[in-house]
Amino acid sequence: MDADGRDFWYREGRTPVVRHMADRSFTIRAWVGEDADSAEFEIYKVVAAAFFGEDAVDGPVPSYWQRYQSRVSPSAVDSLEEAERTFIGGVKATGCGDWDLKGDQGMDFHICRREQLEAISAVLCACQDWAPQLIPGWYGVRPERELPFLPEV
Repeated sequence: MDADGRDFWYREGRTPVVRHMADRSFTIRAWVGEDADSAEFEIYKVVAAAFFGEDAVDGPVPSYWQRYQSRVSPSAVDSLEEAERTFIGGVKATGCGDWDLKGDQGMDFHICRREQLEAISAVLCACQDWAPQLIPGWYGVRPERELPFLPEV
């Protein structure tokens, strides 16, 4: 258990792989399970550094995420360690997965437009499609699609 009360059992002794959605909506951190038979994901919502609107993301990759336990949105933080996990989940080598869609908020995810729902679907599907590349012992179905990530820098 971390000092702030969040449970990070899957992080112990592992280094995460970080990717950013091409539309700059979310950042994903992934850890391969201890037995290399699963991948655990943390998904973070990208926010603007200030109140300039949703499209105010500068640089080659997103640099700001919502601060954990902030009552103001956006409340930008430049460290994923201090950021709020929007969604948390994992995918097993079989292709089965479990997702916590309440994340660190502990409440249902609020949307105002259909496009937000599409973005949520896209990031969850990206994790599912990325899992076969992360898990050495993958024996589920391998998707035949390109991952919607920004190029690695």
